[in-house]
Amino acid sequence: MADKRKLVFILVLLLAFMAAAVYTLKFSDQIKFPALTIPTNAGSATTTTVSTSGTANAATTTAAGAFQPSAVTLDIKSWGFNPDVVTLLKGSTATWTNRDSATHTVTSEGNFDSGDITAGKSWSHTFDKAGTFEYNCKYHPSMKAKVVITE
Repeated sequence: MADKRKLVFILVLLLAFMAAAVYTLKFSDQIKFPALTIPTNAGSATTTTVSTSGTANAATTTAAGAFQPSAVTLDIKSWGFNPDVVTLLKGSTATWTNRDSATHTVTSEGNFDSGDITAGKSWSHTFDKAGTFEYNCKYHPSMKAKVVITE
């Protein structure tokens, strides 16, 4: 009888894990995670930024260790900007790629406007001044994000 209880317990536990995995896979495109900045080596002159799309971008440092401007790739997908917050150095370039089927924009009132970005197309902007730049899609105002530019 104890063996049957153990077997039933294991089966229930296995079903719970399978249900959690299916739920995660079904809704994973709706979950937003911020970009991660990971030093490649403790003494190295390169830092790698990994976006949630899996795209890696390198930022180089000078001999003194000061970071230099870099490039980052952001996705427009699942009716949102991913990641929705990114921090870059002045002089860095951000490139947005529309991975949705609908047309979107990257619009920061008074700062920049991509115009229409159709499905599969990209648009880039180089930030030449420090500040926080909130932006949205002019067609879908609930799509909001921001870029923080530091000196």
